[in-house]
Amino acid sequence: MFKVQKSAIRCIASLKQHESCRPCFRSLNIITLYGLIIYEKYVLARTNSEEIKLYNALPDEVRSLQLSRFKCKLKSVLTRACIYSFEEYYALARDRQAFLTKLNG
Repeated sequence: MFKVQKSAIRCIASLKQHESCRPCFRSLNIITLYGLIIYEKYVLARTNSEEIKLYNALPDEVRSLQLSRFKCKLKSVLTRACIYSFEEYYALARDRQAFLTKLNG
């Protein structure tokens, strides 16, 4: 996809195939595909800071699990813990041993 974007920039700027597009992206004020992806991820992170806070509260042992195992284990912990508030969740997450007990329980 990035190659297609560069090809379009070359066409707009009348560049030859091996000429650099970088200056044209700047002069045309066009963000690259990778720049756009990074931008969107930062905006998503900024607007979803509570989700990031929840995720970061997890013990490393949980965060490092493969996605399918992560989902299964996390659901199991949350079911066993029967959490009624975010404060309760954060208290459990801070108590690493209690969290891991529920994880392996």
